[in-house]
Amino acid sequence: MRTLYSFLLILLATLGTAMPCAADEVHFVSGEDYQIRCILWPDGCVTPSATNDKALVYSRVATDNNWWTITCEKEGVYVIRNASNGRYFTYDGERTDDRRYMYLSTTDHGDASRWSVYVSAAGLGVRNLYRRAHYLDVRKDFYIVGTYSGHTDMLSDNERFFLVNRKGEVVTHFDQSFINLPDDCFEGRKRKAPTLAGRIDALKKAGTKAAAQSTPANTSTRAVVQASALNFTVDGRRPVYDSRSQLYYCAVSDPGEGNDVVARMAVENAEKGDLYIDGKVASRKGKCHFPKPDGGHVFRLALVSGSDTVARAKLTFTYLPIIEITAGSMAKSSFNPGTFRLSDPSGRDVDSTLSVKMRYRGDYATFFSKKSFAVKFVDSNGKKQSRKWLDMRTDNYWILDAMAVDHARMRNRVAMDLWNDMDVKPYYASSTSNLRTGVEGRLVEVFCNGRYQGVYNFTERIDRKQLQLKKSEGDKVYGCLYKSRQWDTWTLLGFDRSRRQMVGSQPPGYDNRSESWGKWEVKYPEIDKNTSADWRPLYEAILVSGAADDATFCNKVGTVYDLPAVRDYYLFIELLHAVDNSGKNMYWAVYDQTKSKKLTPAPWDLDGTFGRGWDGHRSGCEATNPFRDFLRSGGMQNALFERLYKLDPDGWNKLMANRYRELRRSLFSPESLMKRFTTYRDLLKRSGAERREVNQWHNANGIYLTFDDEMDFLKKWIADRVAFLDKQYGL
Repeated sequence: MRTLYSFLLILLATLGTAMPCAADEVHFVSGEDYQIRCILWPDGCVTPSATNDKALVYSRVATDNNWWTITCEKEGVYVIRNASNGRYFTYDGERTDDRRYMYLSTTDHGDASRWSVYVSAAGLGVRNLYRRAHYLDVRKDFYIVGTYSGHTDMLSDNERFFLVNRKGEVVTHFDQSFINLPDDCFEGRKRKAPTLAGRIDALKKAGTKAAAQSTPANTSTRAVVQASALNFTVDGRRPVYDSRSQLYYCAVSDPGEGNDVVARMAVENAEKGDLYIDGKVASRKGKCHFPKPDGGHVFRLALVSGSDTVARAKLTFTYLPIIEITAGSMAKSSFNPGTFRLSDPSGRDVDSTLSVKMRYRGDYATFFSKKSFAVKFVDSNGKKQSRKWLDMRTDNYWILDAMAVDHARMRNRVAMDLWNDMDVKPYYASSTSNLRTGVEGRLVEVFCNGRYQGVYNFTERIDRKQLQLKKSEGDKVYGCLYKSRQWDTWTLLGFDRSRRQMVGSQPPGYDNRSESWGKWEVKYPEIDKNTSADWRPLYEAILVSGAADDATFCNKVGTVYDLPAVRDYYLFIELLHAVDNSGKNMYWAVYDQTKSKKLTPAPWDLDGTFGRGWDGHRSGCEATNPFRDFLRSGGMQNALFERLYKLDPDGWNKLMANRYRELRRSLFSPESLMKRFTTYRDLLKRSGAERREVNQWHNANGIYLTFDDEMDFLKKWIADRVAFLDKQYGL
């Protein structure tokens, strides 16, 4: 018996270092009671007002009713109720003498009574689910607790909180993320210490056999020393560190569902002890097994010497490439210097830090908290340097698309993949090679300045190189590329938005020294002191589609527009219900205007598709919408599409129906379309990226990230959309 007791003492002494949770970690537990304290005034807490049972105040007086039951209803969504009277934290938007936009309600008011609680740069941020821009705060002058319209990256200390449990312990970890707190948050409160009962309970959960395997040799009952950060590499590569969650990330090839990740670990100061992974000693042969890594499982690493933990770290794996960017400052209008590093799961690309110039990109997208980036690679002298990434093309200019408006975080990628698989050949395909009218891209995870930013679409651009347009030579213009900037009569190729019909008049005059004309911008050639644009091909095409009489239109439309490509483009955006891509978010290209001024289309910016609009809404995006009628009624119809349908030159409508039937047998089938979404979704989910994206961005700018619901919506919408088009095209 004494031997068993001694063994238990030795074993329990080791568990402080070998078990997954460090002894001083206190994790949030859903459904338990907590005091909600502000890090600006850590000695007080949120409590109901003594004079108004609907109001909240911040008080340093301890009472029985300042405990709050915080319950995680679903991932990222919490209900906060008073433990004594059961009243809810609820947003109501009213400002009174003693309340600020929220109150204690006796009943549940849906999203108004739901809160997103998340780990911020310091402490916890708390924002309302119904009024997404309103964050919990304590007014500095009156100590009224309410909400205030703010920004997740700009919270002040009176808007940052921490939790204390009934044992007087400060919560240090929330949803597996470490909470950065000032030291004065712990003054006068308990730091959790290991207890014999707690260790015995841990031993029961781990199992005697597993615990025995995790026991270092020559252990003793010495106190555990404070562990430092563990420095290590995985298969020779440095992992990526997130300063917010204090978690290391490593990109690895997908081992297949249910399989282990096997990797060679190199640990700094390995001679000082043994490496433990989740409480078990790692392989001494160099290669370590990480069991069941799917879903973002966090592995706890510890370098253990005797009974002392020398160093520790947390590690998770992703099957997506990881991109790290750093920049001292960022703007929309100018490129600023920074660095770029890509960790390729397969190890194909160089895992090194490169010099870049970056800026924010997009118009409407810049209003979102999750920013998109334009990235230019440069050498040590600041001159452009082309790079090839992830089996895509070689170029110096790349895009990190945040997909912030998309509830599924993949619409743009799925839509562009579909277009590429349609293999639309423009009229000049036989004159060049390596031609693509759509861009390639990869889903990646991005870190900016040492902090996790989420899932991005790392993508090529539509430009002269992508479309293989003939290069200009000095002041001699050959290839041309135009992009529509805004909704306008001329970006709709001559369709009058107010009168809902062809404009019937000539377009305005143009200036080849100007970068813009009629709400269009020239993307190639780039205008400088030696080079001008050539607007004539676009001008002449709009003259035909918007101003010519019916006979002239039917006779000339095929000489100014690439009709086979136009046919495929229209069927593509009609299937997707891409209403923002009939007169905006379009490129038109001319291969060599000295030989032919014919325009061919290329799609761009396809977030507002598959049942959602340009700002992420579902309203007006019903699967049964007749696309032509919908565009006409909204003043978004394109003169070219409208006249082709109405005048039916060379049997246009029959050609459309035949092409639809052909695509319907393969790429346009509901099963094929949905498989594209499920494939990406499975990758995001198994990589843990889906959960991280929800934790980081759920309800940011009104975009609700509920992937299960969104996949169900997509499945039904696609099935209904295809069924509607089948009837329209006579199937």
